This record gives sequence, structure tokens and C-alpha cells, in this order.
Amino acid sequence: MAAEGRRLWACHLAWALLCSVSVQKQHESWRGQLTMAFNRTISLNPTPAGAAIDATGRIEVRARGSEQHFEVGIDAALADGATFTVIANGRPAGTMALASGAGNLHLHNLAGNLPPGVDPVCHLQTVEIRDSDGNVVLEKSRLFSDSAAAP
Repeated sequence: MAAEGRRLWACHLAWALLCSVSVQKQHESWRGQLTMAFNRTISLNPTPAGAAIDATGRIEVRARGSEQHFEVGIDAALADGATFTVIANGRPAGTMALASGAGNLHLHNLAGNLPPGVDPVCHLQTVEIRDSDGNVVLEKSRLFSDSAAAP
């Protein structure tokens, strides 16, 4: 098998394992139905533009059964009202504004459909936070490939 084929196979295997992190047997009355549980918190990396505003951030991804949650947080040394756009897998996921130096975007499929770049949450590959000028201030690629994703 060529090196590229092995790499692709390994990537698919890793996604399959991550998306089925833990399978738990439910209450006896459910007659053995199974559900998937997935919960990760991952730190975002500051870019030079992010370091200039002392930005730090994290994402939290949770899935259980059919419920999916995607949360992004940022702390930055900017005035209240500064806005940021979250980009997931190259697609806009939402916006957030700072209040007391912190901003948060919380999306879940209980309130409606998740944006296309976020759904399904276990297939996220990249997340960026961009300032109002479009500069990437925080980012993370290969979300589930390093120790930051360990349970």
C-alpha cells in the first residue's frame, strides 16, 4: 500500500475511533440500545494577531446520542463589544462579542440545525476565530490528533 494510502486509511480509522469514543449500555428498560458519548475541550493557538491582543481560547465539543454541542470561548484584551467570527471547517459557524474581556458562542442541535461546518461535531478538522477585520486571532487544525484532545 502506498504511503498516501496508508495515511488516508489511518486518518479514517482515527475518525472512526474518535466518533465512537465510548459506547455505553443504557438502562435495562432500553433493552440494550447503545449510545455514543463524546466530550473534548481543546485549546486554540494564538496567531501573531492574537498575541497582539493577548487572546486565548478554547473549544468544547460534546455529543451524546443525537445531541450535539459546539462551544467556543475567547478571552482578549479588547474593549467590550469587540466582535469575532468563528469559522469551522472553512465555513462560518457564528459570531460572538466581548463582555468584560470574554466572548462565547454556544451552538447545539436542540435549538435547530447546526451550521454545515459544525455538523457533525466529531468531524471538525479546523476552527478559527477571526476579528472584525478578518484577521485570524486563534486557530486549531487537526483538532483530534494531539494530546490536547485526550480525555
